[in-house]
Formats: sequence, structure tokens, C-alpha cells
Amino acid sequence: MVLPRGAGQQVNGLKWIRYRPDMWVIDDLEDRLEVDNEIQREKLRNWFWGALLKTVNRYTNDYRIIYIDTVKHEDALITHIMEDDDWETVFIPAYTDDERGRYVTVDADFISQEDLDREVELHRKRGQLDVLAREWGCQATSREDNEFIGNILYYSEDDE
Repeated sequence: MVLPRGAGQQVNGLKWIRYRPDMWVIDDLEDRLEVDNEIQREKLRNWFWGALLKTVNRYTNDYRIIYIDTVKHEDALITHIMEDDDWETVFIPAYTDDERGRYVTVDADFISQEDLDREVELHRKRGQLDVLAREWGCQATSREDNEFIGNILYYSEDDE
């Protein structure tokens, strides 16, 4: 049985005859506009960790939860899941950064190096590298545009 549900919809008490859900496949749960709102992010996290994850059958422990999403914000639900040791995480970025900071394609069948270079330049020119980082890099922000990189000074208590 497949029962579609959206973010925040009623999931408590879900049963079919005597069976509880044994698999959740969650895809793009967070809304791109609402993820910027701290209160909305907290509401969604509470619904996910509370109502949704409590629907599975804990007696048999025979369930799977698959969460697929784009990192849309530093504090997005997906970032909390990726940091949680109870979850197995698979990153599938379209590119990586090499030691010189160059964008390198991961899958030339998806996008060739030449096309990726063109995309990077277009996004750079438009001031939209963060968009590229979110959509293809599995990152909330572009490392290139991150104003803190290289501007952090470390100190110890012994420093004058």
C-alpha cells in the first residue's frame, strides 16, 4: 500500500488493518522558501523526529526510512540527519573541489568538465555560486563565496 503524505500532514495512528508503515521514502521535504524561517525549520524537525518517525512498528524493528533532499540551508533537516550517527549517509554531488579550488565533475555522463566549467562561470558572473553549491554540490553555501574562509584567526589563552 502506498499512501502519499506531505510535510506536516497527519501521520499519527497510520495503520492498514494491523500493519504500521514499514518504509518511508521522503523526497524534498523542506520547502525552499520556508527553510529560511527558523520557526518553520523547528516545526518541521519536530514533526519529522516526533510524529513521522514514531509511526513505524517498533515491535518488529523491520522498517526503513529513506530521506532524499538537497541541502537548502545550513540548519536544514538534512544537515541534522547527515550529522546523526544513527543514519547512513550517501552524498551524490555533481562536482568536487580539487586542491586548487577548481570544480571537478564527478560524473562526466551527467555533466562534462567543459559544461561544468561553463556553469561555474555563469553562476560566478551572476553572483549565484551558492545556488550551484546547493543544487549540485551537496553544500548549503559555496566555499568560494564563503566570507569566513581564510579570515578566521585562532588563538590560545596564552596569546597576548
